[in-house]
Amino acid sequence: MAMSQYQHVKRILEGSRKALAIHEIGARIFARFKVRHADTAISARIREIRRDLEVDGKTITSRRAGPGKCHHVYAIERSMA
Repeated sequence: MAMSQYQHVKRILEGSRKALAIHEIGARIFARFKVRHADTAISARIREIRRDLEVDGKTITSRRAGPGKCHHVYAIERSMA
């Protein structure tokens, strides 16, 4: 059974030691699973995963990649609630 986009994105985020930009997530998915997903699809899966993780006491954090950067990086972290 083939893995879904959701599973690809979640596995990459769970296995990463650093926050990743959407294009980095896509590159890692391709390197690991040999499939390509559009950036818009990855972004949509991040929103779904964020909603689902809240139940487990985790969340996906988003922050600017750095000063002057217009893109964000994402990481799974424990919620502080």
